[in-house]
Amino acid sequence: MKDLRFIIMVGIIAFLFLAPADAAEVKYVTSFGPVYGSPGYLGYPQGMAVDSAGNLYVVDMGARAIVVFDRYGNYLRQWGSHGAGDGEFNCPQGVAIDSAGEIYVTDQANHRVQVFELSYAPCQAVGSGDFQGDGRSDLATFKPEHGRWAIAGNDGMIGESRGNTFVDYLYWGREGDIMVPGDYTGSGTSQIGIYRPSSSLWGIRNVSRIYFGRDGDDPVRSDYNGDGVLDIGVYRNGTGLWAIREQSRFYFGRLYDESIPADYSGDGTAEPAIFRSMDGLWAIRGQSRFYFGREGDEAVPYDYDGDGSVDIAVFRESTGLWAVRGLTREYYGETGDIPVPGDYTGDGELEISIVRESGSWLIWWVADFPPVYMY
Repeated sequence: MKDLRFIIMVGIIAFLFLAPADAAEVKYVTSFGPVYGSPGYLGYPQGMAVDSAGNLYVVDMGARAIVVFDRYGNYLRQWGSHGAGDGEFNCPQGVAIDSAGEIYVTDQANHRVQVFELSYAPCQAVGSGDFQGDGRSDLATFKPEHGRWAIAGNDGMIGESRGNTFVDYLYWGREGDIMVPGDYTGSGTSQIGIYRPSSSLWGIRNVSRIYFGRDGDDPVRSDYNGDGVLDIGVYRNGTGLWAIREQSRFYFGRLYDESIPADYSGDGTAEPAIFRSMDGLWAIRGQSRFYFGREGDEAVPYDYDGDGSVDIAVFRESTGLWAVRGLTREYYGETGDIPVPGDYTGDGELEISIVRESGSWLIWWVADFPPVYMY
């Protein structure tokens, strides 16, 4: 229990103040806290602690729960209920987090201190979506557990300011959904979209709701006919079935193959393709079969050199290796990182980038890109 960090607060937890060390004046800065009836409403806040990522853990004795906010006061999640079992509380009072990330909660009426392990709920991240139509990739994450999208851009999007960057928080989807953003209208701007495997729903925000596929199918949206609009499609792992809505059905691939359709030829039309991670096989339908990578590698095919055709590439999480076939080998990242290459500078070439499970984004060799934290 070394290096415990306590924050002792008196009064209402939702108010923040600045008190310069050499001055007696206390200046009000801001406040946060959801309204009554909303998720994260603080009925009787008691104590608070901050983790290494800047998230705020508030003890709410009224709800008998620990309520978590990001550093800007946005609600993330909570856990706990009334009782004496594991993870239940009776008059919780204080909370602290040690350097190893373990959370200690004083459970007063149960006469104990409960210890929890700090972990981040998995997020889905996309680096190639252009949600503003400015020719640059925007950073975006989707938290299925409560359907929240966080989209970072560089102009006047309504949202919380992050230095030179604005983050817009939107709600679209629910737990179990897969993010499938992209340009479904041909406007040059990406739309928020989800695919719901349980019902085969494709929900494209402000565009359409379509049912296509069946339970267990993988979404494979891409521009298969070269008209500049993403086409809805599914890949049925196990049978190798590809079904492109209103276009075609064919079989290509086998069990455990990863579907990776993209424009590998540079003709403006996506080709169906698979990556077999167990042996590094790449197979592009009607074009070629070759081996690149090894077991455990993640396929990250994108246009890294800006020539209009998608390049073959893998990311090796264990070492942080990025290997782009015929172009480069670089090391950037570590275990747990999610690869999210994208054209963040608008120069037509994709930059290597990763997002950490804590929500921090790192872009290789883009020194002037504003630091962004999204969780």
